[in-house]
Amino acid sequence: TEEHEAEEEQPAVLNESTKRIQIFLRIRPEVKADNYEIDQEENILWVKNHSKTNKPSYNRFKFDKIFKDSSEQWPIVEKCAYPLLHDLLGGDNSLLFTYGITSSGKSFTMRGSSKQPGIVPTSLVLLFETLANNFHPNQRLNFKPINFNGLAGLSKSDQLFESKVKQRLFDEIQNIGEINREIENFKKFSSTLLESYFESHVCPLRGELDANGSTTAGLWVSYWEVYNEKVYDLLNPGNHTRRQSTVTLKSVNSSSNDKIFIPQGLMQVYVNSAEEALRIYLYGQENLKKHISSTALNSSSSRSHSSFNITLVNSDGHSAIVSNLSFCDLAGRERTKKSLVTKTHLKEANSINQSLLTLGQCIRSLRATK
Repeated sequence: TEEHEAEEEQPAVLNESTKRIQIFLRIRPEVKADNYEIDQEENILWVKNHSKTNKPSYNRFKFDKIFKDSSEQWPIVEKCAYPLLHDLLGGDNSLLFTYGITSSGKSFTMRGSSKQPGIVPTSLVLLFETLANNFHPNQRLNFKPINFNGLAGLSKSDQLFESKVKQRLFDEIQNIGEINREIENFKKFSSTLLESYFESHVCPLRGELDANGSTTAGLWVSYWEVYNEKVYDLLNPGNHTRRQSTVTLKSVNSSSNDKIFIPQGLMQVYVNSAEEALRIYLYGQENLKKHISSTALNSSSSRSHSSFNITLVNSDGHSAIVSNLSFCDLAGRERTKKSLVTKTHLKEANSINQSLLTLGQCIRSLRATK
């Protein structure tokens, strides 16, 4: 939050009776403390309005929860992501996205660092530890998810093809030293996290899984980005001889019979562990670097929106439930006159701002829907 940004629009806060989304605020450490005040009990942010008059005034912003600039990663994971893991295991679909101006800490909150892992790595640890008893060693499932909430059968040759695709991907990932170093830190983090939160957080999730009568679980991940209004597969990035191909959007009906649009032909990788899933996530992050540029506001500004998607199939041997959890890291909103971008970067900024404007319109529509 910055004072000149906060004045522009109020966050879409819904009444409890019609709430479809929750909005959380994380204050970044660099924000001057005298520019705002927090009512922690009511979760209200008062932002000082720097007007030319001598009389001070404040803009009021209401949130579901406000995290101070001193907040560590875990409280944010616990409040924002943990309930969505519960929903995923219960067969529901969820989305968590980070939104804000450029250089406001969105990617740090989502990915974190080696010392402070963010929402995605921590969620993977909790999820896979919960599913540990529902995975069979080296199991090959004869199906895979398609079209958001459907399943497709796999023949023996299909299973072999899926295994070869996965092996080629991991062979490429294995050669990236930065990912290997981060995985070593991740292993230490996982052990420490589970020592602290196994009883309080993993066990309740396992209870949710047992309540559904699930005996077998399969979990797939995919990763894609939207750049200049085109969709790209971050797990199939192309190379020096082949350009990265765009992904088309397909219109399908969801389980509630609503029309939705999903990326068609994305690479979905079956994963057996949190480490495998994180390797794929980090690989996609490496490919995201193709669309990171320096601006006057941020030396490493993401120029695209990205979504890391987890698809879980729970089966009791007779039927199966498909559920999805998406972690979306939106590109930072920016004013072009302050970021000083030109030419290609100006087109990128305009695409970013237009897509975020559309997102705001969607949220306002949700607020108006009874």
